[in-house]
Amino acid sequence: MAIPFAAVIFDFDGTLVDSEATHLRLYQQLAARFGFTLTAAQYTAEFLGQTDEAIIGALAARQGRAA
Repeated sequence: MAIPFAAVIFDFDGTLVDSEATHLRLYQQLAARFGFTLTAAQYTAEFLGQTDEAIIGALAARQGRAA
């Protein structure tokens, strides 16, 4: 007799889809709107693994703006 699952944990990002390249392009576009350049190296060193809210807030803060 099969034991029913109580929960299933599924990791989508980084296993089936790698969204980091897409995120990088979007954040580079946002940085350009704020008037500066965000390189791939900067993104990786400063923002990789952070939430969208944290990244947008940090980019806005660099220009003295609220997120």
